[in-house]
Amino acid sequence: MVEKVLFVDDDASVLQLIQAMLRDQFNVDVAEDSREALRLLSTNGPYAVIVTDVHMPGPNGIKLMSWTKGIWPDTVRLVLTGDAGYPAVTDDVDKNNVYRILYKPFDSETLKNVLADAVGEHKRLVSADDLPQ
Repeated sequence: MVEKVLFVDDDASVLQLIQAMLRDQFNVDVAEDSREALRLLSTNGPYAVIVTDVHMPGPNGIKLMSWTKGIWPDTVRLVLTGDAGYPAVTDDVDKNNVYRILYKPFDSETLKNVLADAVGEHKRLVSADDLPQ
């Protein structure tokens, strides 16, 4: 089964590049803002992994991670940012159970490896939910 991954970034060229890089390995949906991402999550979800840019118009990526944490707890959340010095990203990783931070620019192999790890984490979380309490 090909796992579903949602990428959220306000830069359409980044989303096109990601779709091209990953089309053979993952089922990728894209959204250009948090509101579109929530619509996709509601209609096409759940997703194994959500990857979101931090800086976007409207609700930013950190706000999106906060919203998704309670609704889709088994979805693995990753943050994508071009600002390695942005302290709020690091601070918000723990608060929102963000699995990993990816920094722009990234290469295809790194992205594929991180997503493979995140999908593995998703499968572990889902199987843990199936254990008797």
